[in-house]
Amino acid sequence: MRETMNVKDAQLRLEQLMEGHLPPQETPVLANPMYAKAYDGFLKYGSACDTLREGSDGAGGFLVPDEFEEKIITALKERNVMRQLATVRTTRHPLKLTKAVGEGHAVWVPEEGAIPEQSSSFDQLQLGAYKLATMVRVTDELLEDSAFDIEDFIAKAFGERLADAEEEAFLFGDGRGKPLGIADQVETLVSTENEAEITADDLLGLQHSIPKRYRDNGVYLMHDTTAAMLRKLRSARGRNIWVEDFTRKTPDCLFGRPVITCASMPRAERGKLAILFGDFSQYLIGDRGHRSVKRLTEVYARQGMVGYLVSQRVDGVLLERSAIAGLTVK
Repeated sequence: MRETMNVKDAQLRLEQLMEGHLPPQETPVLANPMYAKAYDGFLKYGSACDTLREGSDGAGGFLVPDEFEEKIITALKERNVMRQLATVRTTRHPLKLTKAVGEGHAVWVPEEGAIPEQSSSFDQLQLGAYKLATMVRVTDELLEDSAFDIEDFIAKAFGERLADAEEEAFLFGDGRGKPLGIADQVETLVSTENEAEITADDLLGLQHSIPKRYRDNGVYLMHDTTAAMLRKLRSARGRNIWVEDFTRKTPDCLFGRPVITCASMPRAERGKLAILFGDFSQYLIGDRGHRSVKRLTEVYARQGMVGYLVSQRVDGVLLERSAIAGLTVK
């Protein structure tokens, strides 16, 4: 087996030499075209070689090459609203984030007078990692089709599934085996004045429930059905408060702030948190980077299929609890 694996490695290296793609020795493993080509053979045929060993995840799978990783990240961002609005940081280890609690103040000091000390308190936030996984099956016939791009198929399928699960957790996760969502971290929740109804006054109250420095970068986040309802709202002078960009180059606006629709947000029903408003860049997503894929051959062999199991590790934390507020329907 060792000899076969070495022959495969030699073939990969020869192909790179012939194509003129032999990278410098300092090239990271996952960015190496030789690793990418070996990985393609692993996905399609289940073949393994020494080249792949450096990308082993230690649990029977292999870390995806950089180019494949970018495809998955792109699919995640296109589907997951939170990855578009939040701050995403790639980490290798858990992070402890320290922030000052409260705001300091300046004082007038007499000439040559002593500057008074101000006591400060600090809060520590933890950004860890939770494992998220999903599986898809592919028929042997598809894998044997030379026109079938297995990487594109996996990136799209996994990207959509992981994105949906991520988005829901980043918004409403309970912190048990998954990230703690924004809904459990916001400092302010306001309620509508009327039952089962959202008014223009409710929206203004929501906007002004957070500090101006966050309000100026604020975005409305709501379900599409809530947006459809708010399109009908009018001001006291009878003007429509919803401003639509018919060119579709910018988001629609309410009171000058963009509106983003999200399938993970609840519908505007009694007792539901129907709208979030604020500066979502204050939500930090910690992405451990480089998804891992396992190829399950024997499990589905009788069905003429191959299973692919992908996993990733992420977490999220709201850096400033006052940066986002929520509106619940009475």
